[in-house]
Amino acid sequence: MANRANRSLLFGPGGGAGGASSSVVGGGGGGDGGAPSAAAAADAEALIADNDRSIDALHGRSGAIKAMALQIDDDVTSQNAFLDAAVAGRMASTAGALGGALDQLRLLTDDGRGGCRRSTLLVAGGVGGLTALYLLLRMMF
Repeated sequence: MANRANRSLLFGPGGGAGGASSSVVGGGGGGDGGAPSAAAAADAEALIADNDRSIDALHGRSGAIKAMALQIDDDVTSQNAFLDAAVAGRMASTAGALGGALDQLRLLTDDGRGGCRRSTLLVAGGVGGLTALYLLLRMMF
């Protein structure tokens, strides 16, 4: 298994079942010079098996998280495309309406037809009329 090759990176050379864990778990059986006992070796193997199961479970969870992240990315991409299409259509129609209003304003203020003078007199007359109406109503009430 590839996990066993990476175990030496985690625990150092000779690490894992044989090196540091045998002296911690069981140390020797009486006076045999510190050789690991069968129980210590079994405990070390059980720990290694438990670590392998935990690594496999972690690998499965990370795969599930990656799948969810890819699903979220696909959803965001499709929603952005939908919003771009919806906004682009509305912006085009708004630009068309605004362009039409500006064309009408240009026609109104066209110098060749006397539109500038006429529109200026129209605005000034409207403002003057409203001011006179305001002052008249203020005097009455």
